[in-house]
Amino acid sequence: MKNKQESIEFNRDEIISFSPAGDREIDLWSLKFTLGMNLKSGNTEQVDINSKLSAKRRTADSRFLLDYIGNVSKTNAISGNLIETINNHRLSGALDIYVTRYFFYNPINAEFYIDPFQNIELRTTIGAGLGYTFIDTGKTEWNITVGPAFITTKYISVQAGDDIRVDSGSLKISTELDTELSKTIDFIYKYNILISEKNPVDTVII
Repeated sequence: MKNKQESIEFNRDEIISFSPAGDREIDLWSLKFTLGMNLKSGNTEQVDINSKLSAKRRTADSRFLLDYIGNVSKTNAISGNLIETINNHRLSGALDIYVTRYFFYNPINAEFYIDPFQNIELRTTIGAGLGYTFIDTGKTEWNITVGPAFITTKYISVQAGDDIRVDSGSLKISTELDTELSKTIDFIYKYNILISEKNPVDTVII
């Protein structure tokens, strides 16, 4: 039985981009996951665990991004028993809608961050913005997004008279570089800056 083929014509000015397609939803997704552990022994013992997840759903005119990064570290430098000294987790997501091949707008992006060792029970960032893709080849993609954001930070404990929850507006600047070094190795660099009145500068490098 022969496969039935259909030809559809488009005007050049109506085409924004091309994207791989398939018969299943999973064909639109790409997933990258890493889990690492570092063990140190000697005068002190230390265990470091980190994990990263990057998921992307790409169509011809939209892109959905979901990222997670977590770090846990334990050491016995003080008491002789393994004591947790680092425990932070960051989950972020964003939806991009392409207007042209390189210009897009971001109707919503969100980030959730916890770090008890920095006295942060939960920090939530909700924003939107405009973006531009400077490089988009088969192996390298580089984007920059700028826009307003609203930050809510709930602390674990505060001094008497201080608010346990702080809300503030901010300007968010994000850039992401994803390049394929080989068939098995990818280099991903993400840099976020949050500029606000109550939290002057907050940078995140992955």
